Parts: sequence; structure tokens; C-alpha cells
Amino acid sequence: MGDQFIVVTSGAKPSRFTSNFNSVINVASGYEIGVKSVFHAPVYNVTEENDSFCVTKDDLKVNLNIPHGFYDRSCEVLRAAFQSILEYNKGVTEDEVDLIHRLELGEPSFGTNPDGRNYLKLFRSEKFKFDECPLFEIFGCYIDNSSGNKIEIEDFPLKTTVECGFLYSDTVKHSIINNSFARLMCCIPLYSTKGYNYYEFVNPDYKPLSVNSFTDLSFVITDSNGQDVKFDHTQGCGTSCDSVNLPTVLNLHIRPTIT
Repeated sequence: MGDQFIVVTSGAKPSRFTSNFNSVINVASGYEIGVKSVFHAPVYNVTEENDSFCVTKDDLKVNLNIPHGFYDRSCEVLRAAFQSILEYNKGVTEDEVDLIHRLELGEPSFGTNPDGRNYLKLFRSEKFKFDECPLFEIFGCYIDNSSGNKIEIEDFPLKTTVECGFLYSDTVKHSIINNSFARLMCCIPLYSTKGYNYYEFVNPDYKPLSVNSFTDLSFVITDSNGQDVKFDHTQGCGTSCDSVNLPTVLNLHIRPTIT
């Protein structure tokens, strides 16, 4: 068998998937496999580490969260915070306020100033506790007024992030990673912008195959902490259309081992 090029696509789990083939793929001993290129959805830039902001009123405070995922622009994050307050208010009943002293928030406002800046303003005596708002750090900088109940930002694309993804596959032989054996195929720079992200390896890292035949290939992509990378593979495009599915696509190359 000579060189073979194989394209595999993920399903519902873009960082942990198995591709099945209609027939057995046979290779002789002494072959190796490498990744030529990869398409992937953007990685979450809002996770459990930075999804919260804090609102205070009198001697009470409440920590609110926005949905995890990839946010392309600053206004999307601010709008999500606004929606979070509205959803919180829907769940507060008079009985809860009376019995457990749950903070009842007023109606916030969200919009655009005449100068083009977006704003989120709380109701009257309510304030943001900015030192407990990791969510707002995603902006880099913002404007808050003297009363602390309003935040203003320019509408801008959020900073493109780059993370290291570790691609593992059961079809490659073990490597020694941090004094442990692991079937690491390669490391992938994961750039995150809206829509599909593409990376092509100029000099792919080839690893010896652990099998001489296979009917499926399994892959796992993890972050530096060993957790499955969170790809936002179901991205919405506003209220005018359905979500777009962005599966992970790997372009693989199998060749005789070059010594």
C-alpha cells in the first residue's frame, strides 16, 4: 500500500469521537500517520471560570451567570448579562423574597448610547460589585459610572485566543508524556474566531501506527489540564436562522515510515 489520505469528521462530541469505515483499511507494518490539517469550531471563551458577575442592593448581593460558550463580540457578552438578570427576576417570587431574603432586582436597561457605546444599567440603588465580576474582565477595559450601577463598552470583536490542544488516538503507538505513556498523535494550536477555524501543519508530526488494519479511528482532543476541549460547535446566528453545526474535521496522511 502506498500513501493514503483519510478525512474523518466528528459527531455530537467534537472533542471525543470515533469514525467508522465501510470496509477494513489494511496497511503493512512500518507505516506511520500524521495530521495534515484540522477544521474546528471556536473554543469556549466563557466557562465556569469567568461566567459570573455580582450585583448588590442594600446589604444583599447575588451572583449571576451567563451561558457558557464562544462569544464573538463584546456586546454579545453584555447582552447575555442583561438576559441573565431578566431570567433571575422571573424566578423570584414574593414568597422567596419574604422567607429567605432573596434579593429582588429591578428592571435593568440595555442599549446603545448616542456615541455608539453599549451599556447595561441596573435599577436605581443596585450596583455592580466590580471586584467580583470576572465576566467583565473579558472586555479588557470598560467604563463604569460613579454610582457603580452602569457599565459601558465599545462594540468590538473579542480578542482571538490561542490554546494548545492535545490530540490522542488509539491507532498510534505510545509516547512518553510527563513520565507517563500516552497515545499522543500531535499538539494542535486552537485559534478561536467566529465560525470555522483552520490550521494546516507545514511539517506534520508522524507517529507509528499501532495496528496493521482498522475499521474505525477514535480521537480525543484535550486541553493542558487533560479535560476535553469545549468547542462551541453549535453556533447561532441571531434569531433569524437556526444554529449551525461545526464538527471537527481531521485530514490524515498515512505513509511508509521515513527513517
